[in-house]
Amino acid sequence: AASDVYKRQSKFIAGTWQSEAFNSEMQPFPRNEFVYLQSGSLVITEQEGDEQVFTAGDAFFVPQGALCSWRARGDVRTFYAILQSS
Repeated sequence: AASDVYKRQSKFIAGTWQSEAFNSEMQPFPRNEFVYLQSGSLVITEQEGDEQVFTAGDAFFVPQGALCSWRARGDVRTFYAILQSS
């Protein structure tokens, strides 16, 4: 069945993550990730220089391979869901 193939080839992970202020380098994002921002704010800068600003209550998806950097000016807390392929 398709669901059996899905279980063998993918891994679903969900949880919470928190951090103090940080800046990441511009790099390909390593996974498919859904993010719900519980507190704080995040700025994701795309390869072309476009900035997306997310604040508490926002939800967004970052596809694997997206070239971007992340920045938090203060404390942040997120709920995340990741789907990894083997």
